[in-house]
Amino acid sequence: MPSYTLPRTAIEPGNDVNAQPPISTPCINVCAIDARSGLCTGCARSLEEIARWSRLTERERRAVMETLPARLAAMLAK
Repeated sequence: MPSYTLPRTAIEPGNDVNAQPPISTPCINVCAIDARSGLCTGCARSLEEIARWSRLTERERRAVMETLPARLAAMLAK
């Protein structure tokens, strides 16, 4: 009888085939929308961005996150 090694399966610990990489997020759990800007006072995302966040690609999330420091600074300056 030939000898062979079985491939790893989802049953084995540490091999969850359904595992998803964590989604990057700027959320700091301070969720309030600024009336003037329409942006979250915690993370500076718009309601639309927050709603779509889990459906954005990592590249799209990173692009939005690059704009957030300037948005926060603009909100604080008003």
